[in-house]
Amino acid sequence: MNKPSFAAALFGFILGVIAMFLFQARDLNTLRYNNASLKQENSDLTHEKELLSLKLEQSNPKRLIQSIAVTVEPQLPAGVSQVDVNQWVRQQIGFLIGTEVSTLNSHPNMPREFLNDKIFTVDQNKYKVKVSYAFLAETLTIGLTLTPIDNS
Repeated sequence: MNKPSFAAALFGFILGVIAMFLFQARDLNTLRYNNASLKQENSDLTHEKELLSLKLEQSNPKRLIQSIAVTVEPQLPAGVSQVDVNQWVRQQIGFLIGTEVSTLNSHPNMPREFLNDKIFTVDQNKYKVKVSYAFLAETLTIGLTLTPIDNS
């Protein structure tokens, strides 16, 4: 290889490296600009969210649990009435009526913790209670499963 062609190849290589660094610098600058604009947009949206949350709190009175609805799944056992189940559940967790819904939202397992594995008795029959589901709103809706326990 002669010196002029080697010099031309070296010069071309150096120009290619310089061009590559220039394009990378331009891309890096674009990424920095996009990052800064996204940080600003995030900050603006966070501030807007806080303002809207404050406005919502001021416009809406606190939501309270007003009642408890109970469903036994798959069905009520023979000899057990829905009234008996409703009265028993109200004895166990009736204190939740009048509680803010937001309080139960922060402790969503509270109804389950109070009712699971408790013994529900009707006449001489005993049933183990399991909570299938609990929906938190102004009406606390609870689904129960009653499993008979041998009286032996």
